[in-house]
Amino acid sequence: MKSLHQSAILARILGELMHSRYTDYWIHSLYSNSKTELVLELKKSKQELKYIVFNFAADNLLILLPEHIRKRSRLAQDHFNIQNEAQISSIENVENERIIQINLSNSSKMFICLFGRRSDVLLKTEGDIQSFRNSKNAINLIENLSPNPINFNMKDWDLFWESNRFLPQGKISGTYSPQNAQHYIDGLKNAGLVRSENRLSLSPKSLGKIEQLIEIHEFNLNFLKRFTQERRAKEEESRRIKHLKNINQRLAAAKNKLMGLEKSNRFMQWGDVIISNLSQIDPTLKVQQLTDWTTQELIEVPLNTDKSPVENANRYYQKAKNAHKEISFLKAKIDVLEKEIKNPIVPGQKAIKEKQTASPYYSFEFEGFEIRVGKSATANDELIKFHSHKNDLWLHAKDVPGSHVIVRMANNQKLSNALLEYAASLAAKYSKSKGQTLAAVSYTPRKYVRKNKKMLPGQVRLEKEETILIKPAD
Repeated sequence: MKSLHQSAILARILGELMHSRYTDYWIHSLYSNSKTELVLELKKSKQELKYIVFNFAADNLLILLPEHIRKRSRLAQDHFNIQNEAQISSIENVENERIIQINLSNSSKMFICLFGRRSDVLLKTEGDIQSFRNSKNAINLIENLSPNPINFNMKDWDLFWESNRFLPQGKISGTYSPQNAQHYIDGLKNAGLVRSENRLSLSPKSLGKIEQLIEIHEFNLNFLKRFTQERRAKEEESRRIKHLKNINQRLAAAKNKLMGLEKSNRFMQWGDVIISNLSQIDPTLKVQQLTDWTTQELIEVPLNTDKSPVENANRYYQKAKNAHKEISFLKAKIDVLEKEIKNPIVPGQKAIKEKQTASPYYSFEFEGFEIRVGKSATANDELIKFHSHKNDLWLHAKDVPGSHVIVRMANNQKLSNALLEYAASLAAKYSKSKGQTLAAVSYTPRKYVRKNKKMLPGQVRLEKEETILIKPAD
């Protein structure tokens, strides 16, 4: 049995299942958050809400039946203007068509048309048809909708399938006859839906109605996921091929230009020939044959008659210099392009960067003590919060921006004057006071340094402090 996706049998089964599930529900709202999705919100009581989502993103109409749905967008658009006005009286399938018909209590009818890429949802009222996707094929069919019974008057199975092309084709034994075809159709009516791998098929073992609706929802949801993944993969591959083509074109152009420049050392040669033949040059001729004394050959040299021979030579020397620069540039460009071909980064893709775990402070050592100096305002906060202890010594250049400095101190360790002066000189060096002859530096035990959430990065409050004047470190 072929998959039932988008077939008349699926429409019939769906119509029957939806009839048993949603009859007597009121239409609470009908809206779209995007041009590829229409949400039908049904209500039976204040607490009981049901959703039917018509998704058109996968070049087909996929009917999803989620228990919950994302919040309605502020830009959502209402459709058909029927909310709070109509109750579902019945749901049925249009015979031998891929159409589900929802009959409403106000005599209006909604049509769910499973027409592949031309699928649509429509509302028919007296003298008017409204369409979600403006599908002309669907609108024309609904305008002229009439019974379309199965045609059994055929000579063989091929003609039967061609005449009833929306019926799923199964393996049938025996020659064609209207009786055999009717037997096949009866078998379809008595079968139920099952989902196997990527197929939605009929099975003699019928599931419950709720279970079949769940199967349809899960099948359509997985179909949509696969379609989205495949489409993204195709788009990425298309971008990759286009990007590589662009790189190869740029690389070929750069190589051709480089080849031409490397072959043509004529600018330098012409400049040398002009200088070595100054006495032979006729300033009125635009092209002259002059002797190249390195090869003893005559060569043609173009000249600008508005310039002197020396000026012409200097012009060619400048062009030779510029050509040398361009050769260097082209070689570097070719190297970059060849590396990019081996590991291309397609536009729209983000290069994967390794997470950096660099230390937020510089580390110094003096008399066996470690001294830590913050690298930035944010790093100063990290230094105080994660890389210091309450017994450590904290230092900072007084009243100017600068790094926080921490001297790591163990319990009962004494601070020598030399250590204090060295740490203070680092605090002065890594601050706006580094250009002064003497700088004022505040210091206090780390436990007297306070910071709250309202303070800017690097900003702290001191409960008490002392000050030392020191020359900034070199």
